[in-house]
Amino acid sequence: MDAFSAALSSISTTDTLERLLRFVSCVVHIKNEILLVQDSKHPVGEAPIHLSPSILSFLSAVCDMTLDEVEKSWNEVGPVLWGLEVMDDRRVKELFLKHGPPHGFSYHKALWPPSQYCTNRACIRTRNGRKMQVAEQRQGVLYTQSHGPVPVYVVHLKCKECATTYHVDYAQQNQLRTYYDTPSDVLQVADHHFAEQTLITSWKINMNLAHMSSSNCAATYLETWDTECKKNFPPEWGFEVSLNGTKVFDAFTLVTLLEDCALRKTSLVVRHDGLQAMRFHDAIVQRNAFMEKFGQPQICHSCSKCLRIIPATEDSPAKQVFVVVMDGITLGRPTCGEPHCTNSLKNAKQRYCKDHQINLTKCAITICKKRIETNHKTCEDPIHRAVEVAHLEGVLANFQLKGKVERRKVAHPSIEVHSGQGAEDDDEHGDDVELDVEETYEIGPDGTVQPALPDLPTQAQEALSTVGQEVESVVRLTVPGTKKLSARFGRTRTHNEQILVCPCGIIHARQTFLYAESMPACAKFIEDTYKHHPMRPNHIVFDNNCSLSKHVKNKPFFKDIGLKVDAFHFGTKHSKSDDYCQEHCNPAHSPELLGEDGKKWFFNTSIAEQTNVWLGGFHAICREMTEVRYDFFLDEMIKMRNERVLRKLKQCNTTIVYT
Repeated sequence: MDAFSAALSSISTTDTLERLLRFVSCVVHIKNEILLVQDSKHPVGEAPIHLSPSILSFLSAVCDMTLDEVEKSWNEVGPVLWGLEVMDDRRVKELFLKHGPPHGFSYHKALWPPSQYCTNRACIRTRNGRKMQVAEQRQGVLYTQSHGPVPVYVVHLKCKECATTYHVDYAQQNQLRTYYDTPSDVLQVADHHFAEQTLITSWKINMNLAHMSSSNCAATYLETWDTECKKNFPPEWGFEVSLNGTKVFDAFTLVTLLEDCALRKTSLVVRHDGLQAMRFHDAIVQRNAFMEKFGQPQICHSCSKCLRIIPATEDSPAKQVFVVVMDGITLGRPTCGEPHCTNSLKNAKQRYCKDHQINLTKCAITICKKRIETNHKTCEDPIHRAVEVAHLEGVLANFQLKGKVERRKVAHPSIEVHSGQGAEDDDEHGDDVELDVEETYEIGPDGTVQPALPDLPTQAQEALSTVGQEVESVVRLTVPGTKKLSARFGRTRTHNEQILVCPCGIIHARQTFLYAESMPACAKFIEDTYKHHPMRPNHIVFDNNCSLSKHVKNKPFFKDIGLKVDAFHFGTKHSKSDDYCQEHCNPAHSPELLGEDGKKWFFNTSIAEQTNVWLGGFHAICREMTEVRYDFFLDEMIKMRNERVLRKLKQCNTTIVYT
């Protein structure tokens, strides 16, 4: 202690202790660097008498000391410090976990509200200069990024004047939670369970880049910190680690809503009472409505990869060419089975919305309106009952096949069969082998029932899909008198997700098409997206533009918009005998789409298919989501991807014209 007292006296400022502590910490961390410049015969266990000029300069800068003060401090405490070991985070954690709980301390500092004063503007307590005095301490579990799950004490402060209770990340009054405008570094994800915001962000990134479900995020975290889960918590601690997919998705939801509120300069207010599963429902609905009305933050984006400036010539003025690409991909969330109904389902397991529950009593054969019989999904018609039997046999075969796959996974763990599940809370649908498709069966003349083979393409369809290819003729023999019946025993799913994406990779918009990728739906999607856009596309590239072009040829909105087909698909999938397609949809007829040499293409019109590869990775994750959660999740995934693409564009010195 005498050495430290002497060192303190050698530093002539008011913050001497803080500076000396900095000096001690730095010296302990750079012992190897100090030794490196000493003579080779210098004993490793002894402190050098003098420090090198570079070490002196470093300590002077870090500790805000003069060179003379550094030398005096070294002379006084150097020999004492030389025998000390670095007290790293691991060692500190071990000491706190061993000795802290009996004395009211946890490894992580207690979680407190951000202020000791009541922030309610209508309350007189703070105006009178009085801080809050009523405190309640509870035990909890904190999920950290660097140390795994750790026990933590959580403190709530209550204002006696206005009855507002302040938590680590929100204030609660009259059964309402108002989250702080400046988000806490730690967020409550369930009662007594908290997570660092950096950890939640890493979960979001895993979802976005690796298509990890919330359950797999939880399972990966628990597997990573399996040892810490056991040894970090003393037996007397009131709560144990119970991270699961539900908590991870609630954390994802909370962070996303807080970021959205910060963007719109508003506060997140939710119910404090009620079920955790419904706590954020209204806020999610509001966010979805905002996104539907105003679109993605990057909806106005254009850059040098999607906007081309063609210089003026003697024959023509300068012009700009703005291109977007449209395509669809099937993800499929449950929707009402009544044709053309847009009502939401109460939950993802329902087959019909509340207005069409009566359909559950109707025969599963699509053309039959009779009532079903008890314990069946068909009426008393023997043919319809035979179809149901054939369906159940198909379900059983599907179940057995799934069992074989699962057993093969046990034998060959490297085989990945991604179901979007991964933990107990998401596994409620893991054994759901009901076929969520409309099934077609062939009824033979003798009454036998069997699943129908897929229809062969028409001559026009075959020509469209095989241009430039040599194919063999396919002949299918049909027994005379055979009839077909269609049936739906399971749920109905949405048809596809339609996206509009820039050649640079920024996604302008997404929309769910419920029943078909119809031309009226495509035209409305384009018009709704760009009717308020500061700059409408000059060209929209779409594989089925030959049909879309015919549909919109008399619509004023599309008058100056070229509707071309991607060059690859135009050459391989579109019939050369289709004069309309060849005349109106051939990209070669628009020289502004060609590169400088007239051979390559200026714009990456394959970007939609490339983007759909990424978007398709969410199929298993989204398959059991309700409409509200589905839109909320996909909108956020697209927003995150757009932000990442924009960062890369800026790093590549791409000229951002508008964003």
